[in-house]
Amino acid sequence: MKKFMIGLLCGIIFATCGSAFAESAVKKLIGETVKGQYEVSVDGKKLSTPAIVVNGTSFLPVREFGNSVGYKVSFDPKGGIKLQQQSNAPSEYELSEKARIEQDRFNREAEEAQKAADKKAVTEGRIRVIKEQIQETEAVIAENNEKLNKFKQVYIENGGDLAIYETTIMYQTVTKIIEDNGKKLEELKKELASLEAQQ
Repeated sequence: MKKFMIGLLCGIIFATCGSAFAESAVKKLIGETVKGQYEVSVDGKKLSTPAIVVNGTSFLPVREFGNSVGYKVSFDPKGGIKLQQQSNAPSEYELSEKARIEQDRFNREAEEAQKAADKKAVTEGRIRVIKEQIQETEAVIAENNEKLNKFKQVYIENGGDLAIYETTIMYQTVTKIIEDNGKKLEELKKELASLEAQQ
């Protein structure tokens, strides 16, 4: 109750200009009932202490309101409540807004970092797959080149004509496999180079 009365007195003093008038207003309010209380927002930020309404007049919590708009609030029994603008010191609202902006920036950076990490993981996975495909393709080409050489050797040993050899189905089939896999290998190597450049 004592704290409430101090807050009430502070509100009255803040809302009035002359000490005589303030004294009269205080006497007028003693014993009166608080008719309501309302939340107060300063630039969209709610104060933790509500304003009260007595005899149709609203009274603000002086210290919290003053701090929220950049004023230093002091009190002494003789001089009453004093509000002094702190031009260099940010208000509580400015501090909280700055903190919110910093938090938003941190959240964006964390999200971007996560996206980058996810993209990097996908890229690294694709690089591993491509390297495996390159090895498999090179193995297929090497295997079919060996088949082609063996087939050619057998053909020569049996007295076959090399001019006719290149028209055989065996030669054409194996040559086509080598050619197709050569094209595939070239495409895989291009994709690998592109992905590695992104890292």
